[in-house]
Amino acid sequence: MTDPGTAWSWLGSGWPRAWRPDTVVFDVDGVLIDTRRSFRLAVQDVVVAAQRLAGRPRPWRPGAGDIARLKARGGFNSDIDCSVHLTRLALATVRGVPDVAQPAAARDAPPGADGADPSLIERLFAERYWGPEAFARHFGEPARHFTAPGLRAGERLLAPPGLLPALTARGVRAYGLITGRTTLETDAALEFLNWPRGTFAAGAVVTGEELLKPDPAALHRVVHACGTTRGLFVGDVRDDAQLVRRYRERPGAADVRLVLVGPLARRPGTWGADAGLRTVAQLPELLDHLGSPG
Repeated sequence: MTDPGTAWSWLGSGWPRAWRPDTVVFDVDGVLIDTRRSFRLAVQDVVVAAQRLAGRPRPWRPGAGDIARLKARGGFNSDIDCSVHLTRLALATVRGVPDVAQPAAARDAPPGADGADPSLIERLFAERYWGPEAFARHFGEPARHFTAPGLRAGERLLAPPGLLPALTARGVRAYGLITGRTTLETDAALEFLNWPRGTFAAGAVVTGEELLKPDPAALHRVVHACGTTRGLFVGDVRDDAQLVRRYRERPGAADVRLVLVGPLARRPGTWGADAGLRTVAQLPELLDHLGSPG
């Protein structure tokens, strides 16, 4: 399967003939919404701010590539966890540039024992993402650490406006979301996408406050809520692939396949994916191909 022009896509072997999903489950960030100018920048700004609050006069600022390597490595679906990890690495590095491939202090270490207090970093992250006005409105108190406009304004849609109707026309009857976002951030994403909550069955939206990928219980919950027989999970990072793999290992698991989108999906078979797309906008075309008899 190919797409005209500069787009690219691939389909792995092993798909049954005329196989189409009845359920599509999406990750949000990097799949439906481009968060490179929001969450990714927030991680960078928060790591710098946390170092300054810990007394580091010349803080290290992680690059976009550092964050991408963590995401590709897996285990950092939450941007809060990513920020805590990078802050711990920065504070533990006396000279030179921290190596993001190295492990940081244990996640169960006493809060703030290494200068990286997860609760403070969570607060910093919320302030930077929402901005002072929205932070005060949502959390009932003024922002204390950031005065610049919130980074949420930098988000861009990756999902085209007619995506869900196009999938429904091709036989998809149920939709789910599994995201590392908080419930508040998820509601904001749905508003941005113009996808009403009523689009999803009860239990078909799982946030990072409930279960974090790659815990297969998240996908099990959505599959159960949707009554899935054949499903596609659409993701973009290693944690998404591990989520699907671990779910498939559960007894009685439904037939759920993994579609990767974005730059990490370019190589066929990445992380055991069943298909790769340049963008989620190609998903209807993939379903057309899967539904063809040849």
